[in-house]
Amino acid sequence: MAVMIPGLAFTGRNGVSYTTTGGAQEVEPADIALAFLNNWTQSPLATWPGIGDVPQDGAYGPQDPPSPIKIFQTAIPFIVPSSGSIGNNGALTGLTALPTTYSQGCYMWFAAAAIAAGSAAGWYYVVMSSGTAGTIYNNQYKSALIGGQPYIPPSPTAFATTGPGAFTGVTTAQTGPSWTLPANIMGANGVLEVTAMFANNNTAGTKTFTVKLGSGTIYTQANTTNVAALGLPVVQNQGQTGAQVVNQTGTFGAGATGQTYLTQDTTTNLTMSVTLQHGTATDNAILDGVSCVLTPG
Repeated sequence: MAVMIPGLAFTGRNGVSYTTTGGAQEVEPADIALAFLNNWTQSPLATWPGIGDVPQDGAYGPQDPPSPIKIFQTAIPFIVPSSGSIGNNGALTGLTALPTTYSQGCYMWFAAAAIAAGSAAGWYYVVMSSGTAGTIYNNQYKSALIGGQPYIPPSPTAFATTGPGAFTGVTTAQTGPSWTLPANIMGANGVLEVTAMFANNNTAGTKTFTVKLGSGTIYTQANTTNVAALGLPVVQNQGQTGAQVVNQTGTFGAGATGQTYLTQDTTTNLTMSVTLQHGTATDNAILDGVSCVLTPG
């Protein structure tokens, strides 16, 4: 049993009711993650000893520590495309070749009026028929919907528009999928592990990929002739909820790059996000998949 200080009342996985009354309360190990989500906090050892004389993994006592929590994941590609041309009804052609035919669907960023007169800037659902051509649909990714989780539209909405023709690839940074790390869920010693797969074309132009926790950067990679990158940043609270150490490279063994130190307040909701950018209009920048796992502590 873990000992927690009450936050919001909630019902546990086995139907146990946890209330806001009284002092520290015992919480089933299976309900620890739910307790953190409902703003409950660990009881300090000074006021609640017992089996909690050695705290481990956010629980008091080493038995049945809380399991890792999947905060977010998607493998729907996000692409900042090169220059190209858009014909009638969202017909997309003339892109710099992508590494594969994204026939299962992806989201691409288009500037305002690139698709048709009056079309808004944003991430649009696209089904590719080759590495250079496809069809744009009038379905946008918006991070405010369903917690930022992208999805494949079951019945994509076709455009009925006159195409403006050639467009220039956007060279400014664009924020793709974003999600929320809930307040108080991480704990004073919690660990975040992010896995992100990136791709791009082979040129001298710089393609930059960034992952953020709140306003802090936890991973950045700039590619030119390298055509892929695997980001494995690890973030850990350093015994308090407002101080983090970050290994941006995610590589094993010795490295030339030092750790990053952040001061993000994990007692508040923090937005996490992935940003894509290519500095040359004829290049492309791609996020093929990202996941975020938390082990509270």
